This record gives sequence, structure tokens and C-alpha cells, in this order.
Amino acid sequence: MILLVHPIAILIPSAIAIAYPELLGNISNPGFHGISQVVYEYASAAANNGSGFEGLGDDTLWWNLSASMSLLAGRYVPIIALLLLADSMANKQPVPETPGTLRTDTPLFTSVTAGVMLILGLLTFFPVIALGPLAEVFKLGGNSRFISVNFRSFQAHFILIQFL
Repeated sequence: MILLVHPIAILIPSAIAIAYPELLGNISNPGFHGISQVVYEYASAAANNGSGFEGLGDDTLWWNLSASMSLLAGRYVPIIALLLLADSMANKQPVPETPGTLRTDTPLFTSVTAGVMLILGLLTFFPVIALGPLAEVFKLGGNSRFISVNFRSFQAHFILIQFL
């Protein structure tokens, strides 16, 4: 459950801001870059960075309050949850090891934990990445000035044509 705090603090306000752009904010780029601006605003707030993409008119009541809520949720909810978990573990009585005990000092436990976190992160944020930066790359590819995308033989070949 604690792993879902950041996706909730980032994606829900982003979805609201993207769904109602004329009411809530000053998104200067209505296309794919605007999605990246909005998501980065909340991701940087939830990750305690506080930076933002330039061009987003985020000095409004909506942006200030929603980014503050994202910052508070991203910072304090995990801290409180981990303190409660530490308290719970400190108050537990030791239990003798049995054949069914899951040992936490094995490579299997480490790899399963890392795999679950990686899969959860990919499944959570890949749609946003596909709608933002990847879609912008493919849009620029149609311009054939920066990147050419060739889908012949069912593989994407990125050919740098001009670097400017």
C-alpha cells in the first residue's frame, strides 16, 4: 500500500489538471509536451524537489494548493507509515524459524522485492510516459527534422538526421 502513495499523489492531480485545463491552469503547451509539464510538476513536488518545467503557468491557486497536497502526501505519508511499521516490528515477539519462514537475507527475496517494485513502477507510469515524452518523439519523427522512425520489418529504427 505504501508503494502507491507516490503514484496517487502524482497521477490523480495530473489527471484532474489535464481533464480541466481551461478551468484550472495555464498549460502553455496543449499537446504532448503539456502532459509532460503537468506530470513533472506533481512528480517533482511529491519527490521533494519542487522544480518545474518552464512554460507552465503554475502560479495560481489550483497549482499551489494541489502541488502542496502532493508534496505533503509524498513526503509525510511514507514517513508516518514507515514509523508505524518500525513500531510494529519493534513490538513483535520473536518467533522460531520454521521450514515455511521466508528468509529476508537471500537473493531470492531481494530479487522478488526489486521485481515487484520495478513492475509496479512500470505499470503505473508507462501510460503517462507513452502519452508525454514518447508521443512527442514520434510527433517530431513525422517532421523528419530530428528523428526518423522506420517501422519496416516491425522494428523501430531511430536515425538521427540532423542535430540542432
